[in-house]
Amino acid sequence: MAEMRSKRARARRNEGYSIYQVDGRWKAAVIIGHKPDGTLHRKIFTRKTQREAREAAEALRAQLERGEIPTNRDKMTFRDWYEEWIGNVEVNRSPNTTRFYRSLFGNHVLPQIGGLKLRSITTQHLQQLLNARTKDGRDAEAMRRALRACFNGAKKNGVTTHSVAENLQTPRKEKRQVGFLTTQEAKRLMQACEAEWIGPLITFGLGTGMRVSEATGLAWADVDEANRHIHIQKQLQRVGGKLERRALKSHRSKSLIPLNDLALRAITAARAQHEMVGESEFSEFVFLNNEGRPCDPKWLNKHLHRMCDNAGVPRIGYHKLRHTTATLMNRAGASAIDIKHQLGHTSLALVNSVYVHPMEESQRIAAAGLDKLLLGEDED
Repeated sequence: MAEMRSKRARARRNEGYSIYQVDGRWKAAVIIGHKPDGTLHRKIFTRKTQREAREAAEALRAQLERGEIPTNRDKMTFRDWYEEWIGNVEVNRSPNTTRFYRSLFGNHVLPQIGGLKLRSITTQHLQQLLNARTKDGRDAEAMRRALRACFNGAKKNGVTTHSVAENLQTPRKEKRQVGFLTTQEAKRLMQACEAEWIGPLITFGLGTGMRVSEATGLAWADVDEANRHIHIQKQLQRVGGKLERRALKSHRSKSLIPLNDLALRAITAARAQHEMVGESEFSEFVFLNNEGRPCDPKWLNKHLHRMCDNAGVPRIGYHKLRHTTATLMNRAGASAIDIKHQLGHTSLALVNSVYVHPMEESQRIAAAGLDKLLLGEDED
C-alpha cells in the first residue's frame, strides 16, 4: 500500500504538483514557474480533504496550460529568456556550440524577435525566420534545431507551457553538391605537403578523415603505432581566447581509428619535427606549428588554401578534406557504415546523402554490365 501511495505521489510530481498532509490538513503545491534566482515558484493552498486538494491542483494546472494564470514570467521578452538559456548552454555544451548559438541568435534571431514577449511568439514568427534563412542561402536546418533547443528549454524550465518551435518545417532547398578533390588532385596536394611544415597534419587529415579539432588536439598518448590505431579522446578548442584540449562527445571518445600507411607516414614526419623543436610544454601534442606550439584550427585553412594553390588544385578547407577522405574511401570500396565509423558520424543516412557519390568510371562499368545482360547472347 505504501509503495502504491509513493508511485501516485511521484506521478503527481511529474504532472507539476504535489499533495501532502500537515497537521491533519491537506496541502497542494503547484509549480507555476521560476523565481528570478532560478528556483521553482509554487502556489500552495490548503483543503480539508486529499480529494479537494487534488482537484484544486489539477484545476490550477489546467488554467496554466491554457495560459489563463499570470506568472512572474509574463513580461519576459525573448531576449531575456535567450540570455538565461545561453548561460545554461555555456555551462553544459562545448565552447564551439556556444559560439555557434551566439552568432546565430545574435545575427539572425534577436534582431527580429528579441523585443517580443516570449509568450506572444508563435510558430509563424519562427517559420518566417526559417524561410528568410533559405532565401539568404543559409542553413535553415541548423536554425530549426537551435530554435527547438531554445524554446524546448523554456518549456522544460516552466517558463512557457508549450514549445512553439516543436512543429517547425525546414523549407525545401536544392541539394548542394559537397566539394571534394579527385584522386589525382589529392595526390598533387600530398606532394605539395612534403615541402610544408604543416604538411604532416594535412596528410594525416586526408588519411584519417578526422575533424580538425580532433587532429590538432591529438596527443602522443592517443597513438598506438604498434597496433596501428589511435584512440580519439580529446579535441582542441578555443576557450576564452586560449587553446585547450577538451573532452569529446561520449560516442566519439570511444572510437579507435585505424592508421593506414598514409597516416603513419604523417605521424613519422611529425615525430621528426618534434626532434627538431626539442622538448617543450607542448610536447604532448602530435602536430605542432613551426613555432613549436599547437596548430590553431582558426588559421589552418589559410595555409591549406595556399598549399592547394601550390598544388594546382581547387581550394578546399580542412572540413572538405574530410569529404575528400570519405568520398575516396567509398571509391576504394568502403561501405557506408565503415565511412560512418571512420568519420565519427551517428547517422548512416547522412553518410549516404553527403559522402557516397556515384563515380563516372563505376557508372560506366555498371552501364556496360547492363549492355552485356540485355544485348549480349543468351548463355543458355
